[in-house]
Amino acid sequence: MKKSSFILILILFSVFNCLAISSGNHPAKNKSKATGSRHYKNVTSQTPDSVYISRLEALPFDCKPFYNSKVRKSIELYTVRSKSTMARAIGLSEFYFPMIEAIFKSYDVPLELKYIAVLESGLNPKAANKGVSGMWQFTKGTGQKFGLTVNSQVDERRDIIESTVAVAKYLKVLNGMYNNWHMVLAAYNCGYGRLNSAIRRAGGSHDFKKLYPYLPAYTQHFVPTFIGIAYAFNYYKEHGIKPVAHNFPSTIDTVSVSKHMHLQQVASALNIDIRTLRTINAQYLKDVIPANEGRTYNLYIPSDQKVNFMGLRDSMLFSSAAAYSSKQAPSLSLATHSSEKVTTHKVRPGETLSGIAKHYKVSLTKLREWNSISGSRIKTGRVLTVYLGQNDAKN
Repeated sequence: MKKSSFILILILFSVFNCLAISSGNHPAKNKSKATGSRHYKNVTSQTPDSVYISRLEALPFDCKPFYNSKVRKSIELYTVRSKSTMARAIGLSEFYFPMIEAIFKSYDVPLELKYIAVLESGLNPKAANKGVSGMWQFTKGTGQKFGLTVNSQVDERRDIIESTVAVAKYLKVLNGMYNNWHMVLAAYNCGYGRLNSAIRRAGGSHDFKKLYPYLPAYTQHFVPTFIGIAYAFNYYKEHGIKPVAHNFPSTIDTVSVSKHMHLQQVASALNIDIRTLRTINAQYLKDVIPANEGRTYNLYIPSDQKVNFMGLRDSMLFSSAAAYSSKQAPSLSLATHSSEKVTTHKVRPGETLSGIAKHYKVSLTKLREWNSISGSRIKTGRVLTVYLGQNDAKN
């Protein structure tokens, strides 16, 4: 076969192949229609735009929702294609939203901004991604700027109460800058530096619709997605979505912890599922509350367990946090130490643990246990807890 004839055949084949694709007869094209966009369109087109618009307009929001094609796609995503995801999020909201709403109300932040947490993390306080963490996905810098502790043991970006207080403060600051909740949402997503840059490129306009084309692509999607989630949460029944029940306590209470404690100590003493306790106290990265005389921390427990916790507090502090760290679980009871006296001892220069134990006629092992000390070294100035009446001085 001549070279020119072979080239002509290839050209004719390519033309035929292109015609097949454009007419919808190409196998790959048919597969895409059968499994993807065509099926999606047929399902979602049953609800006219006018219904979505009227429902959005009926929402009593300060951050008034707008409607466009991106908002519609977001609504359809959460009410048609991802019903199971939305069902789980709505179930979790029964636990998280009352706390968020109470904090937002106290800071005069629109309650509908609680949906940011759904968009950012699916209401997961342990969520982490590329330098951000927690239910609100704060960066370390922003978290610390608004008073959150972030270190190797504690990350309060994951604290369900403290992080929400921080985000309420942040939203108030942003609204003070822009006085427009849509722009607050945009600034929350892309940062006020990028938003200010978009304002400059839009000729200084603070009209969100005029500003919209100048925003980063991911922020252009952020606000419509927020609106779609807000719609789904308020009209999920109309779309046949049934919330998935959560396993969290109905309400939680806060107790203050001033001494080193392990979450397993609390779980064992109060007979609470350690997984639940970890989730509602996700800020403790190693299950340890590193409290001491200079700093107290919050511990969240089921409200109906607060009285029990207060009664068992001394017992839990007495039992060694280090023992729980090594997967031992000493039993605790309300009677522990009830007949004993407690004193404190501030370590002076030159003193040793063994010498202190002999002075108080207590066991060196117990002295270490009471104060969560694993070795023999002790810093000058540290205040030790000593339970008197433990006359067994064996080491």
